[in-house]
Amino acid sequence: MPMPTNFSLPKGCMGIPPDTLRNPCACGVDVRPNSWDVSIGDVVRRGPKYVARLVFYGKVRDEEDVKRLCDEYPVRCGVIDVRPETTLATRLVKSMRKRHKDFWRAQYNTNPTAIEMTVNENEHLLTLERTMSMDEVYFALDKGESLAIPENYASIEDGKFAEELKAPTKVPIVWHGEPWWKWTEGADHSFHSLNYMLVAMKVGKLWQARTTGITTIKGMTEGPGGVRGRIDGPDDSDYLDPMGSPSEPFIGEDGSSTWSDRIF
Repeated sequence: MPMPTNFSLPKGCMGIPPDTLRNPCACGVDVRPNSWDVSIGDVVRRGPKYVARLVFYGKVRDEEDVKRLCDEYPVRCGVIDVRPETTLATRLVKSMRKRHKDFWRAQYNTNPTAIEMTVNENEHLLTLERTMSMDEVYFALDKGESLAIPENYASIEDGKFAEELKAPTKVPIVWHGEPWWKWTEGADHSFHSLNYMLVAMKVGKLWQARTTGITTIKGMTEGPGGVRGRIDGPDDSDYLDPMGSPSEPFIGEDGSSTWSDRIF
């Protein structure tokens, strides 16, 4: 069984070997000191329709790991959290753009607004409406229709991936006398990493010239609300589904692992 990448990654990182992928990928990065949450995904066809598919997730060490992953996987576009240390994001975006990859920095707005996303082309900076943006991740996971994660998702990062997906809670607030909603903050790094990946798919136009309808691929999903169920798409004998295996992850000597022994 080959490892997901040709270089050593921290234990807990899981993914599909890059050389098995045919489609361009998007990357989402949530930054913390000494730990960078990276989600990489592509858009795959299921019959006449399409679905976003997570092909790599891991908590890596630094920006050099991110660069290596984006070189090995066919990453075409990406979004990275501008905080907590803004120079890291600026440096990474500049480096990736030199590699001809469409990378952006992202920040959440501090106050509620009805504007979903503001694009600053000159600064390569996206300002996202936090609640609206996080809503998209929640509904994608809760319905299991527009985002497919591995069936053995609970094994990723020793369970931290699933825990962090379920960490945010949506609560009502009042802002300047008006009712609003917001997502709580906390240990929710995998949630934001997935969010940035989906945003990258939009700005990188991975959905362009494709049908607006979305269907599911085989696998198991769980949303922040705990909704969990097996999702089976229509039969497609020409489509090999790497998300459909219930097998345990394969752990390599370097501590990294792959999701399935049926990925080829």
